[in-house]
Amino acid sequence: MVSKATSLMLLLSFFAVITAEYAEKEDYTLEIDQKLGSNAAGCSMYRCKKSSQTFSSNVCSWYDKNYDIYYVQTCLESQTCTAGTKAGENYTCITTPTTKLQAYPGEKCSTAADCVNSVGCTNGICEGTATGSACTTSAQCIPGDSCQKVAGTDVCTELIPVGKTGCANDYDCAYNAGCNIVSATTLTDNTCVEYLSLTPGSQVQELSCVGNYTNLCSSGYCAKTGTGTTAQYLCTDELKSNHSLPWKCYSTESEACVSNVDTHTGLYAISTCSCSFSPHGDAYCKPLLGDTPYKRLTQQNYKWVTSKYVSSCNTERRLWPSNLNCIQDYWTDTEAATMIYYGYALSSYTEIQGAEDCVMNVFEYEYLAAKKAYGKDEAAREITLAVALLISLIA
Repeated sequence: MVSKATSLMLLLSFFAVITAEYAEKEDYTLEIDQKLGSNAAGCSMYRCKKSSQTFSSNVCSWYDKNYDIYYVQTCLESQTCTAGTKAGENYTCITTPTTKLQAYPGEKCSTAADCVNSVGCTNGICEGTATGSACTTSAQCIPGDSCQKVAGTDVCTELIPVGKTGCANDYDCAYNAGCNIVSATTLTDNTCVEYLSLTPGSQVQELSCVGNYTNLCSSGYCAKTGTGTTAQYLCTDELKSNHSLPWKCYSTESEACVSNVDTHTGLYAISTCSCSFSPHGDAYCKPLLGDTPYKRLTQQNYKWVTSKYVSSCNTERRLWPSNLNCIQDYWTDTEAATMIYYGYALSSYTEIQGAEDCVMNVFEYEYLAAKKAYGKDEAAREITLAVALLISLIA
């Protein structure tokens, strides 16, 4: 087993954190490197251990440098398969580290040791800093509050409703909204805008268009158009891969992983060509924000921030994957399982393409567990619908 925690932490919001740069060609090209995987050039192959092979003690993946193949076998149930310090080294089994997600204010606890940014565990809930009390970060405040400056002092203050001004960042706004930032200092110029509400061609403030990405635009993408006094930042069209996914690619230098062209700015997106765990060393294009793996996670996250359950959580626990603890505490099992599965399916998207079962069991066990839990809830939903239909027919 190999932990996906690192790649999950790259998913800090509806969409993966992305960086962008402009490349001057005959037209402008929005090059978006999603940086969720490895370089596609020279992908290694991953195959199940042959019955004729004998591994050294504790080796779970032996590297054949002559053919660039990793042969894989599972560890004991209590162990995790861990990579070497550099490429081309064997993977070894170690005792699975004990990890525990610490709970923010509003989340469930057994003792105060379960809580972080909290003043204690009271009646099974991590207690936060009360409204009107001094704070240094929004993570300390009770659900429904953020740490805002009032009369020169940082205090826990109620979240700002959609359409109202005064936010410094998204966490100051209602759970379903983000801050459209005009000024980093004059907060009265900044307005809370509902997530995903700005349509293609709508203007978004420069400070809210970071790396050509914003949660305020329905597409998730934004871009600069014009220069000098005519410069402005606009929401782009939905940008999705030109090819049906999964799409096999062969070089990071190629533009195989491209999107449609935005009609408002003339830009298009390029995603990463990334290695999979396939037995043939294949690489695949990572999804863009308009592709199904992203869109379904986005839609599920939007369902969460507009639900009644999110109000039980600290403002910083609104978006995937930081909301993992809270959705499991308060959302229905079905909805939480759906969010978790969509999250892992996205973060593992290219790696799982074409991978053999034994390889999946070692390197993608968290994805498999999430998929299994999601499948159980899907089956339960189908049974519930069938029973409801039968009752309606009888009635």
